[in-house]
Order: sequence, then C-alpha cells, then structure tokens
Amino acid sequence: MGVRSIFGLWLVLCGVACSGGGESRSPGGGAGAEPQGALTTVSAAEFEQALKSGFARVEDAAPPFWRVEAVADQTAGGRYSSTYTLEANVDEVDTVRYNGTHLFVASDVQAGCCMISTEGDTNLPEGRSNIRVLETDHADATAQEASRIELPEGIQVTGMLVWKDRLIVVGGEERFVSYGESWVSLRAAQAPRSLLMIYDIADPDSPRQAFKAEFDGSLIEVRRIGETIFVISRFTPYVEGLTLPVSGEADALRNRDILAGRSLAELLPAVSIGTRTTPMVAPENCYVTAEGARGYPTLTSITAFPIRAPEDFRSACYNESAYGAYASERAIYLTQHDFDGEAHMTRVHKFSLTEPASSYRGSAELPGLVWNGGQSDFRLSEHDDRLRAVTSIWTGNDDDQEDHRLYVLEEAPTAKALRVVGRLPNASRPEEIGKPGESLYGVRFVGSRAYIVTFERIDPLYVLDLSDPEDPYIAGSLEVAGFSDFLHPVNDELLLGFGRGGSGGLKLELFDVSDMNAPASRATYEMGSIGSFSEALYERHAFTFFQPEQGAYRFAVPAQLSGSDTDYRIDESGLYLFEVMDADQPELAALRSVGAIVKRSEGASEDWLHRSRSYMHDESVFYVRNDEVWGALWLDGASANGPQ
Repeated sequence: MGVRSIFGLWLVLCGVACSGGGESRSPGGGAGAEPQGALTTVSAAEFEQALKSGFARVEDAAPPFWRVEAVADQTAGGRYSSTYTLEANVDEVDTVRYNGTHLFVASDVQAGCCMISTEGDTNLPEGRSNIRVLETDHADATAQEASRIELPEGIQVTGMLVWKDRLIVVGGEERFVSYGESWVSLRAAQAPRSLLMIYDIADPDSPRQAFKAEFDGSLIEVRRIGETIFVISRFTPYVEGLTLPVSGEADALRNRDILAGRSLAELLPAVSIGTRTTPMVAPENCYVTAEGARGYPTLTSITAFPIRAPEDFRSACYNESAYGAYASERAIYLTQHDFDGEAHMTRVHKFSLTEPASSYRGSAELPGLVWNGGQSDFRLSEHDDRLRAVTSIWTGNDDDQEDHRLYVLEEAPTAKALRVVGRLPNASRPEEIGKPGESLYGVRFVGSRAYIVTFERIDPLYVLDLSDPEDPYIAGSLEVAGFSDFLHPVNDELLLGFGRGGSGGLKLELFDVSDMNAPASRATYEMGSIGSFSEALYERHAFTFFQPEQGAYRFAVPAQLSGSDTDYRIDESGLYLFEVMDADQPELAALRSVGAIVKRSEGASEDWLHRSRSYMHDESVFYVRNDEVWGALWLDGASANGPQ
C-alpha cells in the first residue's frame, strides 16, 4: 500500500454530528445542536493565530486518570511466533524482534533509571545504546551474536519493526510512560528529538543504515500496515520564556507578548533527512479545532513513510493533543480526553486508509474515558467498518464509583460524523456491565463478541453479543475467584485469562465460551503467592502464543514468583511454558505445564527482571531476559543454552 494512495488529500475535514440520545455529542455542540466541524481547514495566517492562542489559554482543571490493563490478539508467522499485537495484520514496535533467523535486541532502558548491559553493569556511557543482532539455530535452540548496530548518542529505542530485509527503528531522547499526568502534560510533547531509522539487513552480519529521519516531538504510536509505517506524534513548540501550563491572565499576557515576534515556521515541527531540514507539516495540510477562539498549543501529526521510499513521506496535523491511537487495517482512530469542568469525555477522530479522496470520516465524543495510554487501547475495536468502544465513567458515588459502558458507532450517511447506533446499558437492556464498585480489567473483542472482566471481590466474566450492532446485549456471565487482566482467544470456543487468583498469586484460567449464554471454566493453574508478578499483565508483547504444525497450542508467560503469603520477596523468576490440551473439544480442554526456563545472571537480584520476551520456532524457545538471550527445546527448559 503506497503512501500516496493512502493519503492523497487525506484530511478533508468537515462537520460532525453524533446521535445517541444526548450521550454522544459533536465537539463544540451539545445534544440537539446543529452539526459543527470537529476540525476545519483555515488559511496559514488563521492557523498561526490558532496555534499561538493556545499558549494564552488558561488550562482547564485536569481530570483524574486511572490505568486499566487490556489484551491483544496475535497471529504466528510460518513456523515461528511473531510479536503479539492487537490486530493480526497491523504490526507494532517492540524492543525485541524475531524474523525466523535472527533476533534483534535493543539495549534495555528502564523507566526512570538507566541502560543495562549484558553483564548487568548500569554504568554505561550516558545516553549510548545499541541493537544486538543474534543469529539463531532453531534446531538446537542456540543463538550467537552476529553484529551490533550502534545508535546515535542520547537516543533510546522505543521499538523496532522487521519487514523483509529492513529493520525499522524508532526512538528519541526521552522515553515517556504513556499513562498518567506526565504523559498528559504539554511538556511531554516537547521532546527535543525523535528518530526513524531504517537499516538494510539483507546481510545481518553487516547491517547498513539506509535512511534516517530526525524530527521534533514525542511519539504516541507507530504502526506498520502493509508497506507503510505510520508515525503518530505530538509536538508542543519550545520557546524560551513561555509558561506552561497557563495558570492565570498574567501568564497568558506574557506568552502573547513572547509569541508576537515569532513566525509560524518557528512553531512547527521540523524534520531532518541527511543535510536537509524542512517543516514536517505544512499549514495547508493542517487543521484546527472548530471551537471558536479556543486554541491548543499542541499539534498532533500523522506521518506516513513508505518503507521502500521513506523520503517521500506525507504528513498532516491538527491542533489538538491526541493521547492514544488505535489502528485497524482500514482506519486510524485518534483519541483524546476532554473535560469541561463537570464531565469527562473521550474525543475520537476517524481517518480511513482505504478512501484517500475523503479519508477523514468523522468524529464523536463519548462519555467517560477509554484510556490514557498503556494497553487500554484494546477497549477499541473495529469490525465491519463499525467502531466498538468501552468507556469508564467516574461517578463520585462512594458505593459505585465507576460505570462501564459499551458503544457501537458507525459513519453517518450524510455527514462527516460517527453516530452511536448501539449501547449498553440502555432503556430496554438496563443491566449494568459490572456490579456496583467493580473496576474494569480485561477487555477483548473477538469478531461479533466482546469479553469483559470486572472485579471487586470476585471475577465476573461477561460475554456480550454484538452480532446486531443496534442491539448489543449481555449473553452470559461467569463468576470465579480472582480476576483476569489479560484475555486471549485460543480459538472460537476457548478463551484464556491471565491475572490473579483469590490468594493473590498469578492465575491462568481456561474458559469455554462455545455457548455464549453459559460460559464455563475448564481449567485453572496458579503460580506463586502475594507479591508474584508478570510483565504480561501490562505489556502484551511479553506474552507469546504459538500453534505448531502439529500438536497442542503453546504459550509462554514470564513471571516473578513469591513463595510467601506474608511478604513480597521473589523466590524464582523465569519463562513458564504451557500447552492447551484438547482445544478442539472445549468441554474437555485443559492446561498443561511443560516446564520453565528459570535463569539468573551471576550476582543479579531476583526481583530485577524488568523485560521479558520470547519466541517459539518449531521445538525451540528463545527467551530474552533483560538483555540476555537464552534458548531451550520445548520440553527441556531446564537445560537452556545461554546467556548470550
């Protein structure tokens, strides 16, 4: 899919209206208001004025945020597993990748700490990182370093993609945790540099840099769809003396005076390719929110780089601050929080990837929050060109602090709008999703179904039937001890849950959902006690699922296990291997533990396992533990090779 065919005149932004009995609204208009433009084109002078006015706007009261975990789906490629992603054909960046012959391992950077070497030494030269390229032999589960890619000083790798003979690397001078107030802050978008680098790995022993783009702003998401890389970034221009956030009229007046002498070009992100530096966006391809004088001092950009000709990139922007992005094969949805002092809303903009002549398809605002980064992007899912979304609303009621709602949206037939065509609960189906006081944990959309887990004292698993988008309903539910943060569809009839058991340890549970009206638990497996932890609970890339050519489904989860019910001391950590038995007979399905790769570096602390990734290839398993690589045969994890 070429970049020109995807974008074209890709943002023809028009009015937006949302139906739904007042529960969704047009940005800038209340229920019943005439449709208004969510975003609109303006002249270069008007665009400059809108951007500058954002620096003179007193900040609204900041809404509180809470973090919710979610789940993903993944399809293995060939006879080896791939990186676990939300959508099967929408690739995501990660700090470890595998292409069947080589592992690519970026130097691990811990949030708020430092880079870690293979020897566990944290005293590396400040800001220096690299990518290790290791040749693998899946016949005997061994790996040997073939080469290293030294990265520019001060650059931390956000993630990588592998496509044919190309390794795509994205990173920047800052690594932001994509949830919480630090991510929402305008200053989080003032990262001095972000980079996109493409390496020719046709000869993995001698990788060659084929392309490098350095641009202003911080990364929100990066996705690969077909042969195109989509970089979604956010930029707040840095001008000496500006006050952010603006807390009063004095700040606003001072900012106006400082910006009066600045040109528009000085407020736009720039991109450097080789010795050439140009604006990353052009005013004629940028849009402003249609809310009168209300401006935003931030630009969100979507930039498409064709992998074979990345210098022919195309970019568009608008002056709002997107916090998250969801991408299907057909569309990109950008989301942001809106707070009017009373109610929390999530604003959604849809851009089609299949209709370049009118790629902007509409917007909506939904009550509550979808996410503030992290894995909660799995609260969104597109199916048959409709968007399904789950939001949580903070009620302020001590007896029931959160309400959870499901919305089904489709494009309006006569306007650039996303209208609500179905919701839960509603007047005819008033049953709430979750009991009073229960928070939302795992969410997983699978075709015309949704699986939702809420929790306070027990784990209700809800099965929602979405086959009629105008009349979704709760088809069945199941209550078990503990809760599942992570849900994975094994097949059409089995669902795997991973979370915590009633005792506080980690728990795997296999659900039979062949009858959506009567979901049942078929098997459980518990690991550790209070204090046990798994990176897969909040990082989907740490979970691996694989179906070999013959035999049972296989999966691997990393874990740090505590053997004590009274403290949080970690006694053991590693990669734990499992099979799903009799998956074709859901009433007989079971979980089988086949061992673990449990290793610790000399002198390392057992509770300092901060990155785990794994890949399966035929009968081999490759386990990346922090920066070390181990290999083992499937049924002999105790005899792992390594470290490398």
